[in-house]
Amino acid sequence: MVEMLTIQKSMINSSLEAERLRLQQLEDTIRASGRVALAKCWLTESHETKNFKTYTYIRLVTEKENGKTTSPSLGRPGSSRHREWQAAIARREALNEIALQAAMLQELMRRQENKQGLIDKALQLGSIESSTRQQRSEGDVCDRDTTPDI
Repeated sequence: MVEMLTIQKSMINSSLEAERLRLQQLEDTIRASGRVALAKCWLTESHETKNFKTYTYIRLVTEKENGKTTSPSLGRPGSSRHREWQAAIARREALNEIALQAAMLQELMRRQENKQGLIDKALQLGSIESSTRQQRSEGDVCDRDTTPDI
């Protein structure tokens, strides 16, 4: 039973470690795929009317450290610059999610390491109790076998 506890403990830790490595590889892949947008930038649409026609443009709004914003035009929706910035913002959001998941995983690994003693103790007491029950039931079987039939 002790061997089983050791196997379960190492499997859980190796599974969590494998997930941590997967997240790290995913982060590396995303970073290698292109530019990552800064935290305080986003895309907006602007509309301009010229000669009774309304044109839609995409703007990249970036907030500077002093609180001021800049918003250069990226051209029409679907333009190459617009798609590049959409991808950069998507990479930023994906990296934020990966960072959040990695932090949660790290907390779980830390908690598991700190609380493993409680789990081991409960399993150990449970195995002692079950082996005691098994010994009792085996003893009952032996008693029944030695009891003469009337």
